[in-house]
Amino acid sequence: MEKGEELDEHQKLFLLLIDQYGNGDIGLLFTFFLNIIKCSKGEAFVCSPDEPHAYIQGELMEAMVNSD
Repeated sequence: MEKGEELDEHQKLFLLLIDQYGNGDIGLLFTFFLNIIKCSKGEAFVCSPDEPHAYIQGELMEAMVNSD
């Protein structure tokens, strides 16, 4: 990264999560492999079955279908 270059969304999220959970959590690397979706009030998105996902902050409601 060059001096004065702005961080991208994944880098910003990674640094935020390191502040919250410490730098010993290897799971934080998954930050760079997942998409970042920002929803405004009243917006939603659909996540397919067996698709990894995580909620970082904010209020939410997750609706799921019946499973085994």
